[in-house]
Amino acid sequence: MELTVRLKEIYSHLNDDGLADVGCDHGKLCVWAKLNGYNRVVATDISEASLNKAVELAKTYKVEIEAVCTDGLSGVDLTGIDNVVIAGMGGLEIINILSDAGARVKNYVLSPNTKNVELRKYLLENGYGIKRDYTIEDGKFYTIIVCGDYPKVEYSKAEIEFGKEYLSCPASLNRLKKEYLTLKPVGVRLTNNERFSLLKELFDEIK
Repeated sequence: MELTVRLKEIYSHLNDDGLADVGCDHGKLCVWAKLNGYNRVVATDISEASLNKAVELAKTYKVEIEAVCTDGLSGVDLTGIDNVVIAGMGGLEIINILSDAGARVKNYVLSPNTKNVELRKYLLENGYGIKRDYTIEDGKFYTIIVCGDYPKVEYSKAEIEFGKEYLSCPASLNRLKKEYLTLKPVGVRLTNNERFSLLKELFDEIK
């Protein structure tokens, strides 16, 4: 079984033992974790069809995973779970899942596809320490946020908009440059847009 670049990156941030993969889809991450010695692996998905794919994949590789058809982490026993992965959904949906979960685990790997700014603000305002916050490229750009039981960090206005590691991460800079070049032709109409102003300032400095 081969993992995508994105799934490999997500897996690289898992630690200790126990995994809950929220919105597991095909279940590759769960099966990979079991193949690599994780004791307890829980796959959750609101779609029973997606969950069945994960169960069938586990059977193919002769490993056992726990499958829970639920919204987010609702009803999931997190005993023995050190890692929660929530990827491939919007930032607001991730916020709702975290808010409704109740108990927290040591390590979260989040990969929102929208509303990154809102998610960062939520994490910072609700006591999550953010360990990593950067972009990878795997056909398109993906945000990766590793957070949980880590030291609290301060974020600048630009870091909340673009990610903590935006200046040191080539994929982040490529993503932001693409966005800036898209917005630049209409920049005169975006003078009151804070994000565009920060982008303009960033690339004016780089020049």
